Amino acid sequence: MPFVKVVERGGHNPWVTWESEPVIFDRRSVADGKSDPPRVGAVVAGTTAGGVKVLDADGHAIVPIEQYLRHLVTCDMSLLTCRSYAFDLRRWFRLMWCFETPWDASTPADAEVLVSWMRNTSNYQRGHDSSGSGGPGSVNPKTGKPSLSSGFAPRTINHALSVVHQFYEFHSSFGDGPVVNPVPGTTANWWDSNGSESFRSTWQQYPRRGRLRQKVPRTLPRAIPDSLWDELFLSMNCTRDRALLSLYVSSGARASELLTLRLADVG
Repeated sequence: MPFVKVVERGGHNPWVTWESEPVIFDRRSVADGKSDPPRVGAVVAGTTAGGVKVLDADGHAIVPIEQYLRHLVTCDMSLLTCRSYAFDLRRWFRLMWCFETPWDASTPADAEVLVSWMRNTSNYQRGHDSSGSGGPGSVNPKTGKPSLSSGFAPRTINHALSVVHQFYEFHSSFGDGPVVNPVPGTTANWWDSNGSESFRSTWQQYPRRGRLRQKVPRTLPRAIPDSLWDELFLSMNCTRDRALLSLYVSSGARASELLTLRLADVG
């Protein structure tokens, strides 16, 4: 099989891996979404560390990720959380492998490439949708619910940054990893009129989003017309289901409240 050579700007640190077609990557092309990091490595089921483990291109478990996933289990995180974090860390390590950067030598510039790439590239998982929608970015003509766009959503990018930040914070507590966390935290700073940091001054204070964090749009709750409610009720063949739906709708309860509803709460 031919090689894929990944080269940094200036030709430093060439890295070679297996691929079907020869392609040359550089930071600018990856950041612009013109090239994607090779899809090497895998997230597979495991007996420890949250039930999953992340493998490198040679099929070996990545020890730093395994250590962090074990920490998540100690913190009583769910298996789904561990799995989600594993996929985010695999994406980050793919980028590090792409530029032959050791995980413990990454810099904020690498995090900026990750964010820029996620903003500009297409999410290949969008092509797996079989719901019959009109395609990425379209709107359901009945419910008004928009389909997911072809790229990564702002929440997904922010989640990826939070995972990588916490990963390095964990290893930093043991003296491992880079001196400076490559992904800044989310704590907003407050600045006074002179530009100096101040948490007590009340003159021209304003919050700031964490660096590289994306602006998440605020959306209003969606509603469906009465005709669709009638159609939904007519499609139900069980009186019990109609009674439950009527209770949920007429109560005005939040979705989170309905999910935790018990029989003793109904009176």
